[in-house]
Amino acid sequence: MDLSNELVESFLSWNGRSNGEMLGNNSLNGIGSSQGAKVKQTILAMKKCGKLSTMADIYREKLCDTIRVTIRTTVTECAADAAKDASLIPAASATIVQIPDKSSAGKESKDDSGAPKSSIIEGVVSMSFDQFMECLDMIYEHTLSLLKSAAGVNKFCLEEGISFKDDDVLDNGEGVDSTKNTSSSTTPSALTAGADLSHRSLSEILRLRKDTHSLITFDEMRRLWDSCIAFTLQLERISGQKAYVLRSTLLSQAKAFVERKHEANMSSLAAALDSERWTQCDVSAHDLTLTILQIIPNLMSNSYS
Repeated sequence: MDLSNELVESFLSWNGRSNGEMLGNNSLNGIGSSQGAKVKQTILAMKKCGKLSTMADIYREKLCDTIRVTIRTTVTECAADAAKDASLIPAASATIVQIPDKSSAGKESKDDSGAPKSSIIEGVVSMSFDQFMECLDMIYEHTLSLLKSAAGVNKFCLEEGISFKDDDVLDNGEGVDSTKNTSSSTTPSALTAGADLSHRSLSEILRLRKDTHSLITFDEMRRLWDSCIAFTLQLERISGQKAYVLRSTLLSQAKAFVERKHEANMSSLAAALDSERWTQCDVSAHDLTLTILQIIPNLMSNSYS
């Protein structure tokens, strides 16, 4: 467990997070040679213990927990600030959207009395649009930083031919595959699980503001769309998987916005027509005949075309 925790901490603090780059250009992907050698020595020790697969599971769970806590903390603080500014709710009551958790998957969250617990409080829903966008920007920054770190670990292990499957690691005296066969990939499950959790959590936050976003202006909707799409593209590039849930949620919000805007425009048009005064206009038989003669050629040409 000491070796596992040491290796997991090394992966979570990978240099890719601090320098803002997903990967380095050298073989160690931005880390020092001593750190890379230490990582490989630790992996060799874990291999001898037959615990590489266990360590990979620990790393995956730790990465997901870190992402979950990061999103929860960010939304909680933003909700508290919004509540203070608007004087709507006490800051202490600012809780957060219920981030997906595999332990509670398929189970409805309930409070101490047994009643269903709301996944988000009024503070988050009542955020102004600008406050919500600032919250999203912070979530994007922290989440992408964690995923870039995981991607850096992933590529480092791929280039070094390291596999976290105990029965697939070849022993060449260094704990790595001497052929560097990248078909037995390293920790893709950690990166995949982290990316999946990230875009599902963002999707849930957006979904709970669907009614609010249907009432924003066109420029605000375009800003929200561009921001979410930019995050989605970065997440997909880093993880190599499509964020279908987030894309679907964003599309449904845009559709709700268009439908609400259409209803408002139709209501305005109907009100304008109802307010107009209509009077009867007398048309002579001669004028009516001339009008008909002018319309008939157009009708005939349209029918032939």
